[in-house]
Amino acid sequence: MSSRYLTEEEYNDGLVVKQIAYDGLAVVVNHKNPLNNLSREQLYKVYKGEITNWKELGGEDRAIAVVTREVSSGTRYAFENQLGLTRVLNNRRVSTISQNLLVVNSNSMVKTLVSDNQQALGFISMGSIDASVKPLNFNGIVPNSENLLNKKYKLARPFIVFYHPDQVDEDALEFAKFITTDQAKNLIGNHGYTPYESEAD
Repeated sequence: MSSRYLTEEEYNDGLVVKQIAYDGLAVVVNHKNPLNNLSREQLYKVYKGEITNWKELGGEDRAIAVVTREVSSGTRYAFENQLGLTRVLNNRRVSTISQNLLVVNSNSMVKTLVSDNQQALGFISMGSIDASVKPLNFNGIVPNSENLLNKKYKLARPFIVFYHPDQVDEDALEFAKFITTDQAKNLIGNHGYTPYESEAD
């Protein structure tokens, strides 16, 4: 399973690829933070370390405690790709975000830090949003399933299942069939994610 689109080279490797859901990346702050929206440029500058104080975003004169995920995180990979926070060095993709950030290894840890710190800001999977944090609008768009499906909310990533047809057993093939059924879509929706709807659906 992948939370990013495959490269052309990966597609050419004979894989069967099925998208099963969309997930938004929600920017979250403490409930006591008066901010309601961030633009793409503002968020980019926060994670580059070019904006470091809430006052620069219309808030109080306090330092921003910026939280990010670990380098191996698929959520972080998608976030950096969406905002252009990467560059290629020696044929490898590397992050260009500030080194002065708080790094944690799960959505729940991001939420814990943000809920405990009025100055904190982080990003999580939209499916992980709960009452402990306050999600911000991004470019004026609310992070919800409707805006993911109509593609108005741009901080988004796919959930994709892929496999080699000659390298899977019967149970795996049955699962691959199941994940595109209405029952599976209901399960995906019940867990806070947005089921994928193809044009044929």
